[in-house]
Amino acid sequence: MQAMRYDITLPTDYDMTIIRDRVMKTGYLMDGFKGLLFKLFLISEKKNGDYYNSYSPLYIWKILKVCLNLSLTDILIIY
Repeated sequence: MQAMRYDITLPTDYDMTIIRDRVMKTGYLMDGFKGLLFKLFLISEKKNGDYYNSYSPLYIWKILKVCLNLSLTDILIIY
């Protein structure tokens, strides 16, 4: 099993509703990827006491080979 997480730091004044809306509209696009067990979309917000605003997609893969063939660029194109 392999986990992949990408932490994307956003400006302090970034409207995090944009991220939530994007996840609601496009979160399903990787459903059915071979070897992908599940995905999480983690959000931190400065206004809620976190250090900064961030968006962190987390992917848990059953098959390492598939995980290694999928780059961050591929993931960002999907979104």
